[in-house]
Amino acid sequence: MEHLFDLHHPAAGAYFYGREQELAFFEKNLFEPAAGGASRYYSLTGMNRIGKSSLVRELCRRFRQTGSPNVTVIETSLEQAGGFWHYWIFCVLKPLFSQPDFNATLESLYPEDAAQMREIREYFFTKEHWTPLFEGDPVEDMVAKDYLGQLFPMLYDAGRYLILVIDEFDRAGKVFGLREENFGWLRSLLQSNDRGLSVITISRRSIRFIEQNCFGGSTFDGIFSKRGLFGYSNSELDAYFALLERHGLAPSEAQRREIWYYCGRSPYYLAIMAEALLRDGSAVPQTVSGQFVDSFEAIISLLREESLLTPMLQMFVGPKYDLNRSDLQKLVAMGYCMNRSALYCRTGGEDEYADYFDADGTGEYLTACGYFIDYLHEVNHNEAENIWPKLSFTERRLRKTIECEYKKRYPGVWKQRLKADAQKNGAKELHEAFLHRHEAVYKKAGAAQQKAVGNSILNVVSIRLLGDLMRDQWNVFQRYFTCNARDFSARIELLYLARNPISHSNGELLTPADIAAVEEVCDEFNASLDRADI
Repeated sequence: MEHLFDLHHPAAGAYFYGREQELAFFEKNLFEPAAGGASRYYSLTGMNRIGKSSLVRELCRRFRQTGSPNVTVIETSLEQAGGFWHYWIFCVLKPLFSQPDFNATLESLYPEDAAQMREIREYFFTKEHWTPLFEGDPVEDMVAKDYLGQLFPMLYDAGRYLILVIDEFDRAGKVFGLREENFGWLRSLLQSNDRGLSVITISRRSIRFIEQNCFGGSTFDGIFSKRGLFGYSNSELDAYFALLERHGLAPSEAQRREIWYYCGRSPYYLAIMAEALLRDGSAVPQTVSGQFVDSFEAIISLLREESLLTPMLQMFVGPKYDLNRSDLQKLVAMGYCMNRSALYCRTGGEDEYADYFDADGTGEYLTACGYFIDYLHEVNHNEAENIWPKLSFTERRLRKTIECEYKKRYPGVWKQRLKADAQKNGAKELHEAFLHRHEAVYKKAGAAQQKAVGNSILNVVSIRLLGDLMRDQWNVFQRYFTCNARDFSARIELLYLARNPISHSNGELLTPADIAAVEEVCDEFNASLDRADI
């Protein structure tokens, strides 16, 4: 079967199309300055499979074709690196020194520089030096870093410049972070270098997120210009459908709308669909939707890791009223969604990102496709369901805390005293009825179940009443919590208001912010009760 796309590797050459504006941007702002010896640093981010690696691979391919003999492009990936020195020796230096014209570069140096360059090459390519580096010998490490630091200025003096592509930069913590000072050294190398070494990192996460979570924060992020990559424009979608037609595929209007729903602006989803069309001759979303869901799950996982799932749900499920602006800026910066007005400016005032079939039907912010938005609705429903076990567990621990205190303070009569306190605020008959029903079930349960559940009025009262019991005796119960009495009551009320819709399978009534707040309170209470050994 003929293939229009390569689904297993970054696209380049015949498999690459579109992205002309992004290509032009990087050619002008990174590759052309690098050819003149200037250093440029860019971080390219975006959701998984949006085409980041394909874009940069095509940039490198075109740059090599134009012929810039004074520039060496080294394409690397941290996915292939086993550690800091493994990366530099085998992913950077070995490809660099194996360039066909590199010996000529050595000869172009002044004699002492040429000798020093050979010494650096021999040092890194002598196996005896690898072992202490890989074992973390601090003395050898300092020597190697000194040699590496000398390399790039010497290349610059010889009229040779380097563009270093670092794909899968999300793994920086596992490669540069094996020893704490390695990432700091890389940061210092780039911050102090303004001659002939340009870098472009490719990652799903921002460099700022990677720094804060892997290295405790630094200023590395500040030297990089940021570029978020989003999906195809409408012109690129036109080109996609034209490509299908050139290969004998002519989807009907209904099928085009179906493709738009399932694939949206995602190059990867569109490629999957094209291959399915070639294979089956008609739009068959049922056969490819599973692959999309796998991709969605990867996106959701990243959003959850970066504490951005709740704002993403707020954006596309709603409501948006309490959406934090800084979270929205992060979502846009990392390519999870895009501001349509900003895209309008980026495309020179052309509305290339209006809805492909309904120009008036597009909101202010866009994400990959309609199918993904519907998937977010399902995730929101699941988030509400998933909070139920944690909420139930927290409620059980609050009951246990009250029971322990009453047993300690009123041995022998604690149940009677507890019932009296619980029934102060009325609803006595209701609680009595529930309690009799609970006791009937309790008597039929096994010993282990009876011990776990307990048998007192605590089993039939609401979370709000549990909170009232504690608040009324705050001098006794405050030691179990880190908040004050007023904040404790507010937290209890939040749990109470969430419990009813979740327990009655109406979790959709809760907003993403509600769900996140409930989880936060549960985590806070459980951490406090852990410390109290409840």
